[in-house]
Amino acid sequence: MAASKVNTSPYVIEIKDLEKEFSDTGTKTLSGIHLRLNPGEFVFLTGASGSGKTTLLKMIMGLSRPSRGEIFVMGQPVHKMGDSSRRTLRRDIGIILQDHRLLNSLNVSENIALTLTWTSLSSEAKRKRVAEMLQIMDLTHIAFSRVASLSGGEKQRVAIARALIRAPQLILADEPTGNLDPPTSRQLVRMLRDLRARGSTVLFATHDMTLVRDFGGRVLELVSGKLPADSHPASDQRFKTPNFWGNA
Repeated sequence: MAASKVNTSPYVIEIKDLEKEFSDTGTKTLSGIHLRLNPGEFVFLTGASGSGKTTLLKMIMGLSRPSRGEIFVMGQPVHKMGDSSRRTLRRDIGIILQDHRLLNSLNVSENIALTLTWTSLSSEAKRKRVAEMLQIMDLTHIAFSRVASLSGGEKQRVAIARALIRAPQLILADEPTGNLDPPTSRQLVRMLRDLRARGSTVLFATHDMTLVRDFGGRVLELVSGKLPADSHPASDQRFKTPNFWGNA
């Protein structure tokens, strides 16, 4: 696995006075956002449709630039980085989206292995990691199936396996349960919460308040582009555990 830059910040995500205004319309989507996420936290990001959840996640991913403010992800100043550096950073983030973004031309194993393309792992090491993720996500029996033939829940598990195979320090999930039935949605949340034991920080955007009520924990609420509600704003809970597979 390619070496990442050293994280000199105690926070996995640190956002200061963030603002996003679209120049073509003058619409201000986010304003005055301050946020800190500690290592090993699982955090729900809630808010009505149009409240700015996806816009915030895109800026954390480096897919959109803020109009004002600072964003530090794993110690790196995303707001100052060029496009190439942002792309490199995204390779170290586990990103789970509602629409999966799987390649129908590839089978399950090949889709999971995609994010290992940029690593220095040997072919054998890559095969081993794919096999481990197939087992963890209960996908071994469909390892060579084309993703076009899978159910929505199976596709989501493939997308999760692909996002987690590099043992990311940060996982960003944008409405990942939107196409899932309630039992599968709950299974997904439990799985992501369990990743705290492997040292991952998870920011889970959802409008499904049933999930939020049932699982609890730290909850951020966006309201009209502002972040007035944080159930644990001074949270200092940290999980000091080894990397999923160690260094590579």
